[in-house]
Amino acid sequence: MSIKKVASNAGALLAIQFANYLLPFVLAPYLTRVLDTESYGVSALGSSIIQIAGIFIDYGFSISATYLIAKAKEKKQIEKIIGAVYCCKIILLIPVLALVFLYPIIMENYEKHTSFFWLLSLSITGLALQPVWLFQGLEKMKAITIYTVFCRLSLVILTIFLVNSPDDLYLFALANGISQLTAAAIGIFLIHKIGYTPRWTGWRYTISILRDSTEFFWSRAAVGTYGAGATFFLGATSSPIQVAYYAVAEQLFRGAIAIYSPITQALFPHMAKHRDLNTFKKVFLLSMSTALLGITIGILAGKPIIEFIYGPEYIAAYHILFVFMITLCATIPSIFIGYPLLGAFGNTKAANYSVIYAGLVQLAALTLCLALGKTTAFSVVCTVFTAELSALLYRSFSVRKTINKSQLSRA
Repeated sequence: MSIKKVASNAGALLAIQFANYLLPFVLAPYLTRVLDTESYGVSALGSSIIQIAGIFIDYGFSISATYLIAKAKEKKQIEKIIGAVYCCKIILLIPVLALVFLYPIIMENYEKHTSFFWLLSLSITGLALQPVWLFQGLEKMKAITIYTVFCRLSLVILTIFLVNSPDDLYLFALANGISQLTAAAIGIFLIHKIGYTPRWTGWRYTISILRDSTEFFWSRAAVGTYGAGATFFLGATSSPIQVAYYAVAEQLFRGAIAIYSPITQALFPHMAKHRDLNTFKKVFLLSMSTALLGITIGILAGKPIIEFIYGPEYIAAYHILFVFMITLCATIPSIFIGYPLLGAFGNTKAANYSVIYAGLVQLAALTLCLALGKTTAFSVVCTVFTAELSALLYRSFSVRKTINKSQLSRA
């Protein structure tokens, strides 16, 4: 039954990941052909800004609130968590939107794309209000699978209908905003449909929820450093064309991770409740076997894959993709060892500190690249590899100690 429960939630999360990552991936061949390379690079920069904003507004609640809700035994307690989390998110949203509006004014290179960047605020707002963390904690992911797929499909349809040339770049931001806001509206409706109402319990409780999530925020922020932060770094220090090449390769990399993230997300609440190592080992070994096969295909057939999906003008991104494929050898085992294992066994500090450590490693590497004038897409992807490997090594050293300590305490 435990494996069936995890498989059911993982299946729902996989459908959501498919909607959030792979359906926009379907748009890539279209966008790379109707937009020029520079405009596609700007769109990739916009996506990285949305991700960075999302990390800040989420503030680690995707982990901390999920854990609290999974552990909560009373409906009233869950409603208090919902109210506090939404209050925190709305407060955090305000300064983020202000910075997004200022970005094209400060960065003169992007002044001609001001309307595009301003419309990103719609997507950021919608993303902030989506209650995925709640349904993860309740292990009722099927409730939001259908609406997420529907909303992301609407993005594909709206983009194909509205975006027909580089001049229509701002309409892509509008389509994405409509999609995210619709997802948020349906998600909030479903909260009430399953019988929950956010409760306001005062600032003291809200601040305690925010404070307890701070550690998770720093870990998510560190991940953002070697995720969306890398694209943002390229956008600020290099050309939109370099951003475009990097984005093409990274999209394939993120698409691979998106396949496995639902599995780890479904494992986390199950492991938090049961600490079921047998189930974990089976899922981990099966996942790694399929991952190694996919990595091999990516390395051997990378050039024709890029040409087929994005067009011949993006073949120059292959050497970046090659490094990303090698990076997957560290990333995939790392995400399994992280919160599903270390976090569930009570060592969230090791899971959090590992990515903070890795983020600092990459920040140092990016600083070195900037000092040496090596601000190309290839240089940046090498810093991503360094960061992901650092996270894996940190977690690998921590996992044995954590499990042994847990087993001794039970003896």
